[in-house]
Amino acid sequence: MEHTRSRSHTARRDIRATWMGTWAPDSEDTDIAAALDHVPVSGQGQGNVPPGTRLAHLKAPTLVLKLQREGGGNNVYREAIPAFLDVLPAEEREAWIAMEMIETPRGISGYLVRASPSSSGTDNVSTEKKATSSTF
Repeated sequence: MEHTRSRSHTARRDIRATWMGTWAPDSEDTDIAAALDHVPVSGQGQGNVPPGTRLAHLKAPTLVLKLQREGGGNNVYREAIPAFLDVLPAEEREAWIAMEMIETPRGISGYLVRASPSSSGTDNVSTEKKATSSTF
């Protein structure tokens, strides 16, 4: 993204703003560590926990943990994340990614489009009205 010259700085910034934040729980990234410098260490043994794991603890209500090399179904969501990280062996942290949840803004609705087989045996496309986030 940074190396493309076909888009203006503003366009690159606008595109980047649509991306969800992701990081590895075993990350020692200096930007994560710097952001956590002002946050008090809570709990026992947190001093040797990587900054990526500390950030996942702090932001758990807005996150999903995903296995990097897996097709889905084993994700860990929101409030279940801290307890999961507390028992996750350090050597297994590298297999996981913390990702910010995709939240639909209130008042926005759309359509879910999915393929469904027709009675003739050919694929049709059907649409379903997607529930708006304000209905939850």
